[in-house]
Amino acid sequence: MFERYTEDARQAIIHAQEEARALRSGEIGTGHLLLGVLRVIPVLAPVSADDVRARIGGGDADPDRPLPFTDGAKRVLELASQEPHRLGHTQVAPGHLLLALAADPEAAGLSGLDPARLRDEALRHLIHPPERFDLERALREGGAVAVWLGDRELPIGDLGHPRVDARLLLAMLAKDGPSAALLRQRGLDEAAVRAALGGP
Repeated sequence: MFERYTEDARQAIIHAQEEARALRSGEIGTGHLLLGVLRVIPVLAPVSADDVRARIGGGDADPDRPLPFTDGAKRVLELASQEPHRLGHTQVAPGHLLLALAADPEAAGLSGLDPARLRDEALRHLIHPPERFDLERALREGGAVAVWLGDRELPIGDLGHPRVDARLLLAMLAKDGPSAALLRQRGLDEAAVRAALGGP
């Protein structure tokens, strides 16, 4: 079941088992999976492992007997195994587990966060920022210049500028007659936009 898991994702499952045993829960639930993930990836969201443990509560199960997954945990693991395919990845990483946990109402409740905040945290681990544009290398190697909009590469083609961001788009709009008129209708002055952006 865990063949496609990265080493960190496998460690998260092992930690989830350890958490379930320590809490004498008798089963590995979504809260234990959340605790396992929290032990292998740093999260910026304010999720306290101690608070999650308190919400799960302690049990009285025999810590030495085998621990099955709850139905909720099985659903999370199934969803986590589908996320890499959906995102174009090849393996299940801890971020995919966190993404699946964000979709689970019980896990989101145990985290104490809004599900959207958990999802954002998962995506932060799964989407890597682009490399900084190296103009010298691009000039040496030739070919099309990569064009970025925010943090995404887009097939816009070579616009003669290494990066496309909101400022450049505004400058492009400001140079175009109809677009400049639209900017003025919205309270933006064409000359002021160009001046602020250092354009001609």
